[in-house]
Parts: sequence; structure tokens; C-alpha cells
Amino acid sequence: MKSTAHLTMALAAALLTGAATPAFAEADIANGQKIFETRCDTCHSLEPGKRKTGPSLHGVGNRAAGQAENFPRYSKILQASADAGLTWTPENMAAYVQDPQGFLEKFTSDAGVSAGGRTSMTYRLRDEKGATDVAAYLISLSQ
Repeated sequence: MKSTAHLTMALAAALLTGAATPAFAEADIANGQKIFETRCDTCHSLEPGKRKTGPSLHGVGNRAAGQAENFPRYSKILQASADAGLTWTPENMAAYVQDPQGFLEKFTSDAGVSAGGRTSMTYRLRDEKGATDVAAYLISLSQ
């Protein structure tokens, strides 16, 4: 029941902000939570300020990139993307987890920024549905 409430809130917020797309209307937040707990929380915490190998993802939904408190080790390319205005919208988050390096290279190129370097996130969630579900889960926690 809690997952349904989170989904409803996330989709309502997405609709109000114009961020909802057909893919996110079909997102399965419970599956996103399961994927996060089995694949992502090895490196990422959901607790504010608690970092692991990667930054805390507490409140990451629709936040500017590179802003997690208590995490000083953002890669050069992620910081350049953040400086160019990258925000963790549902679509950006899903695209990033599918191909972190490729996403950041495209974002900086499209923004006209020369960044270079490699992202520190090496894990890729290649499944588009799974990536969409994880993004929807993280967005639901940010509402």
C-alpha cells in the first residue's frame, strides 16, 4: 500500500511539473526499490549525508547534480555536468544509470562544455524498464 501511495505522489508531482512521460507513467516503484536494494545500495545510501563509495541519494529527485552533502569526490565530468545545469529529473536519472559515462559525455557535449575524464560510477543498469523503475523509486522518496 505504501508503494502505491509513493507512486501516486510521484506521478502527481511529475504531472504538475510536466516531468511525466509515458515510460514513467508505467513505472513500477516496488520493482525500483527491489533493484535499488539489490544493486545500488552497495555503493549508495538513502540516509541524508551518509556516503558510501558513492554519494547519498537522499532527496536526489529533481536535485541539481553534484550536490549531495558530505561527498567531496565527484568526478571531473560529473562536476562539469553539474556546472552546466544537470538536474536529476526522472529521464536524466534513468538515462544516467543505463550508461553513466555516455550520458555525461552527451550532456557536456550538448551543453558545449569540454570536461574529459571518467565518471566514478562504473555500474550500468542496461535494462531500460529497470532504470525507469529505479528512477521512479528515487523520485518517489524525494516527494
